[in-house]
Amino acid sequence: MLLRAGLARLGCRPGWRCLSSVPRRGGLPTVQEVVDAHAQKGKRCTPNDLRYWWNTLGKLARQSDEKRVLRGAPEILHPLAQHTEQALPNFDARALANTVNGLASLHTSGWRASDALWTGLATHCTRCMHTMIPQGLANTVHGFAKVGRREPALLDAIA
Repeated sequence: MLLRAGLARLGCRPGWRCLSSVPRRGGLPTVQEVVDAHAQKGKRCTPNDLRYWWNTLGKLARQSDEKRVLRGAPEILHPLAQHTEQALPNFDARALANTVNGLASLHTSGWRASDALWTGLATHCTRCMHTMIPQGLANTVHGFAKVGRREPALLDAIA
């Protein structure tokens, strides 16, 4: 109860927007809201923000309404994809694994990330492979397999 009162004084409540007007992480139930959160935060996005948004989008893409949104306007995610590609050198192992997993889920629902983004992910995953936890390794390999990408350097780094 004290935690809720403290959060309320700060302007944050579960399911509500924070004072900054950027939606809280747990409150992004649609593709459009994820896109809007990225647009609002702009270049202040951290790798954790980006990984969270891709992971959320991967889950949302399983819903038929959200799948229709993505198929109807695939360009809606291009700014997020471009920003992610530029930020890849700053990603840690967890951010890379979650991003690969989210993008792979989007791929199976019909949205396709650029080859440049996948190539960048493979390069940086290879760099961080030794710091990934087993679940991160599994998500990474599974994600690349889901989209049919063969990345020999990545597989060699794992082996």
